[in-house]
Amino acid sequence: ELVFLTNCTVLDFLTNRLWGEVPVEITEMRQLEYLNLGYNQLSGTVMPEYGNLENVTYLMMDFNNLVGTIPPELGKLTQLSGWLSLEGNSLTGTIPQSFAALTNATWIYPLNQNDL
Repeated sequence: ELVFLTNCTVLDFLTNRLWGEVPVEITEMRQLEYLNLGYNQLSGTVMPEYGNLENVTYLMMDFNNLVGTIPPELGKLTQLSGWLSLEGNSLTGTIPQSFAALTNATWIYPLNQNDL
């Protein structure tokens, strides 16, 4: 189980044909700095708990089957200095105002190929 990887800093599952809902247990990996779940077939929502990953510098969940709105809690990822990518899903709503706090992010891709 992923929850036992408490000291893991990099989790890269890019293009691994993963399916099902994104495991909430990933949000317990507090040392995580790089999380890439892109180009899989993950479903469900972007959970607010991902805002608890306070050390994350890169967060990619692009090109999956995620639905719902972008949780404002992602604006708490103030260590984000690389990419935040949520493009290529079926997200709806608006970009949270809390994203204004992500001043160190290099790229933020929440808009492309969504319904925002």
